[in-house]
Amino acid sequence: MWNFLKLLCFSLILFSGTALAWKHSVSLGYGGSNEVGYDYQNYGWFLNAKFYRFKIDKTLFFTIDGSLGYWNATTDYNTDLTTVALSGAFRAYFFPPKDQILRPYLLLSFGPNYLSHKRFGEVEQGAHFSFQSALGVGSEFKIKKHDFDFNLRLLHYCNAGLASPNKGIDIFFVFSLGYLF
Repeated sequence: MWNFLKLLCFSLILFSGTALAWKHSVSLGYGGSNEVGYDYQNYGWFLNAKFYRFKIDKTLFFTIDGSLGYWNATTDYNTDLTTVALSGAFRAYFFPPKDQILRPYLLLSFGPNYLSHKRFGEVEQGAHFSFQSALGVGSEFKIKKHDFDFNLRLLHYCNAGLASPNKGIDIFFVFSLGYLF
C-alpha cells in the first residue's frame, strides 16, 4: 500500500507540470436519435464536467470528465435511464488554442459508466456496469473575458462483452453548451 501511495504522489507531481492551467468546464446538452436496429427514439439531457486538463502538446489535451445523463425511450416500457460516468477524454484542436478567439476541436472519450436499469427501451445490458464512449466535434470561443464551449457528440453505452447480453444503447446527436472557468 505504501508503494502505491508513493507512486501516486510521484505521478501527480510529474503530471502537474504538464497542466496548462486549472481550467474546468460545465456543459449541459440535449439530444436524441433513433435506436440502431429498432423503431423508436432515445432522447434526453446530458450534464458534463471537465475536472482537470493535462496538456500533451500544443493541440492535444487529456481531461478527466464526469457526466450524468437522463434518457427516455419512446417505447411503452423501460422508458427511462440514468447514467453516471467518469471518463478520460482527448481534445484535439485544429490549431494551438492559446490566445485564439475561436478554438475548434475533435473530442474522443471513454470510461466506466453506471446504468440505473439493465433494460432501456427494447435493449438490454447484462449488468448495471458498462462503458460510455463519446465522439464529437465542437469549438470553444471567447466573448469578452468569458470562455464558452459548444459541441455535438455521439454517445454509446455498452458493457464491452463483460456481461451478456451486450446490446448497445445509442444517442447520436447530443448538442451541448458549456462555460469554461
